[in-house]
Amino acid sequence: MENKNKKIVLILVGITIAGFVLRLIFCFWGFPYQFHPDEHTIVDSAIDMLSRHSWEAFVYNRPDHFEIKCNAILFSVFSWLKYGMPAYEAFEAHRAAFYFIARVFTTIFGTALIPLMYMTVGKILKSDKIHVQRAQILAAAMTAFSPIFIEHSAYATPDMVLTFFVLLVGYISANYLETSERKYIYWIAGITGICITIKYPAAVMCIYIAFIVIYKCIRDKKGFSEILRMGLSSIGIVLLTMFMLAPNLFTDFNSVVTTFITEARPNHLGQDGLSFFGNMIFYFSTIFESFGCFSVVLFSIGGIYLFKNRKNTYFPLLLSGIFWVCLSFLSLHWVRWGIPMFLSFIIIVAIGSIWLYEFAGKAKKSVFVCRGICVGIIALLLINTVISGVKVVKWSTVEDTRITSLAFCEENDITKKNSVYEGYTPLSMDAWPGANFIGFRLDDGKIKVSEKYAAKQYFVLSDSFMQRYFNEADAYPEEAAIYKAIVENYPMIYSIDAEKYESSPFEVESVKYGLEYIFNENSRTGRSIYIYDLQPEYYTLHLYNQEDRYVGFETEDPWCKSTLMDNPYIWAIYKDKEEISLTSKISDLLLCVEGESFISGALIKGGYVTDKKTHRWRIQEEDGYSYLLSQNDMALTYEDGNLILRPFTGDEQQKWVLEKTDI
Repeated sequence: MENKNKKIVLILVGITIAGFVLRLIFCFWGFPYQFHPDEHTIVDSAIDMLSRHSWEAFVYNRPDHFEIKCNAILFSVFSWLKYGMPAYEAFEAHRAAFYFIARVFTTIFGTALIPLMYMTVGKILKSDKIHVQRAQILAAAMTAFSPIFIEHSAYATPDMVLTFFVLLVGYISANYLETSERKYIYWIAGITGICITIKYPAAVMCIYIAFIVIYKCIRDKKGFSEILRMGLSSIGIVLLTMFMLAPNLFTDFNSVVTTFITEARPNHLGQDGLSFFGNMIFYFSTIFESFGCFSVVLFSIGGIYLFKNRKNTYFPLLLSGIFWVCLSFLSLHWVRWGIPMFLSFIIIVAIGSIWLYEFAGKAKKSVFVCRGICVGIIALLLINTVISGVKVVKWSTVEDTRITSLAFCEENDITKKNSVYEGYTPLSMDAWPGANFIGFRLDDGKIKVSEKYAAKQYFVLSDSFMQRYFNEADAYPEEAAIYKAIVENYPMIYSIDAEKYESSPFEVESVKYGLEYIFNENSRTGRSIYIYDLQPEYYTLHLYNQEDRYVGFETEDPWCKSTLMDNPYIWAIYKDKEEISLTSKISDLLLCVEGESFISGALIKGGYVTDKKTHRWRIQEEDGYSYLLSQNDMALTYEDGNLILRPFTGDEQQKWVLEKTDI
């Protein structure tokens, strides 16, 4: 028996190490770039908190305070050991290192989930007659190699950390259900407080606390006073834990409410519109497709087993169900939101697998055939899970299209400064700034760059946002029309497509696709990226009688002075009916009237697009020159080294030449 236990321990240790290695490899995804759009919330907020020497993180959207505080401590220790300075001083020069530390923090929780799963299954099945250790090992292996669990254990995001604590609550609650000791409920309440500082939806765990307290008090024939006492104590512990970890969630409650309302918006491009039952189906289909169709059969068998035995030790499985039901009420759906729900799926599949195997052993004449079939199904489930996990790790090591296309941008001087660009592109490695169709407008059906971006030469985009608008063209007709017009009217100068690896919910086919991907040489991962030439028209502006004196800005700072200079200065012209605006190619500043005051003597400086139209000019063309007139017909005038407004007189200092230039 002792040798058997040692063997089990060795198997569990091996599975845990393998799971850790796969997660650690995935942590290098995109390194040294920060590809994930949500990681900055935790990493940058931790650095910001350290720079202020404060325990308050001014983040309210998820709210991520637990991870922010933990990472702040890790960053400080790491930075002093590695760089000999505070983390907020070392951060800018070593961003990638700090992001990697934050990912490893998540990996630790994702790895710890493996032995915790083993322990929790043991608690749930403690008094059952099936082979518990086999179910424990199978559940631990599914957790270790699940591609969803591996991937989200390698991001500096909250979901896997939350999932660990949800399972920990399940484990501790099993002790409470066994012993009725209050301390376990208080532990659960404290962990629930931690979970709410990770993600607000974790508050639904209070439903589970209330359920098991009421159940045990009724079962143990304790009065209502005991329910009330434990309920109030639990609420107090939850709130106290939250306050200790994130005091400003209470002291700045208005910000919490405002941000929560914003984040709970009823739509999110590409992730809404399924309804309650649609969301429930989405989460269930996501996890069973990940493990394969056989997992649905085994899940159903496991469900029958649980219903047949109906023990209170199974109550921890309700946690996933509570998340499943409550989060399905939201308009949005995300795979990562479903990870706490997937815990019970894994456990029930493991139970169904072992029960089916043992039930097959009762066949009198065909026991070997029945057990052989069961072993084959379970083996195929495990093989598919392991290969799928390795495949997603292999995917994380293949070069992303953003890295490949970045080289093209650097070679051709395509930069943030001269481009309109979107998220998930080489100019914005994560999702920020998101979709940038606002850089364009349709004018009588013709596409044109918006006034703000008139001087930009390139549009850099991926298919990420564009494809979402195409997929929901009925809901977003204007946006889809803009993208369609961009594709049809501007010349594409570069494109790169990512390799889409094949997958299937059918195990045999999934294994085949997985092996092909693992052993074949892979080209690119990520999104398809496209770069278009916007073909802006560039001009110089000089006095009619001084061809070598060009209008330009002295600096690139907002509201810098405009003057005449010796070297050509390049402007882009935006035309809107009878009006134009002139945008500096160097700084993106427009030739504006200072102070929004169209009076004689008003200085002309570098400014921005405003409703006052201080940047708008009307051109009055003459023979070989033009006058530039403001909104009240004052003229652009050069006087005593300054560009100013003066009443229109037709003087020589008011005559200008706009000359098209090829650069």
